Amino acid sequence: MTNFLTGTNRGLGGLRVDDASTDVFGVNHIVFSSGATLTDNGNGKVSIAISGGGGGGMTTWIVAGASGSTVVNDGETVTITGSSGITTAESGRTVTITPTGVLEDLNTLDAPSADGEFIVATGAGAFAYESGATVRTSLGLGTIATQDGEDVVITGGLINSRAPVLSVTDGGVVDLDDTLSGYLIFCEGTATLNLGAITLLGFQATITLIGVGTVTIIASGSKTINGVASVALSTQYNAVSIVGLDSDTFFAIGV
Repeated sequence: MTNFLTGTNRGLGGLRVDDASTDVFGVNHIVFSSGATLTDNGNGKVSIAISGGGGGGMTTWIVAGASGSTVVNDGETVTITGSSGITTAESGRTVTITPTGVLEDLNTLDAPSADGEFIVATGAGAFAYESGATVRTSLGLGTIATQDGEDVVITGGLINSRAPVLSVTDGGVVDLDDTLSGYLIFCEGTATLNLGAITLLGFQATITLIGVGTVTIIASGSKTINGVASVALSTQYNAVSIVGLDSDTFFAIGV
């Protein structure tokens, strides 16, 4: 600075300090706006600190998440805490979030390589992508899983296409229940069949007299068969189908 500001020209001159090593003399009146701090350093020297304009400390900032946001004020502490499967570690100003447990196991898989891949456990703490025959083996599926519904080939095994059979000997008394739905019941002579324990809607059984005698079919309690308490078969080789409309109402078809 080459000219001191004195007298009436002190409000007209300019004050310029080129670097921190320059001493300024002859200034006895300094005015500055808000945002500046004046500090007396002794020996007639002062320092001016300017804040604002992008400088200074943080006042507030916002933490945003999926469920909303919150304002954090200057001086407050934000804590990032891990939960099940997540750990956090802080070093300096860096927070590291790391998956643990099953998330760590899944993280080793990386992204799938193709459409249709399944994640399958291949051992304790180990997962893998599988597809095609490999995943069918893991699921316990046989070759029939890949056959066309219109052209099924069965090698080995047995398909039981006939109805299960219950044989009742001459003089037998049987209480029928829901587990006998779908059965063929062959009676060798005189027999009594009771429908009292049946509760299955749509129960169906076919009863045939294959010997000589009488088969009496009883609807005990509040149940009825064709609107009555019982029906009977008395001709050899006659058959009747019992169908349950509900737990109390049965039809005898063929009597």
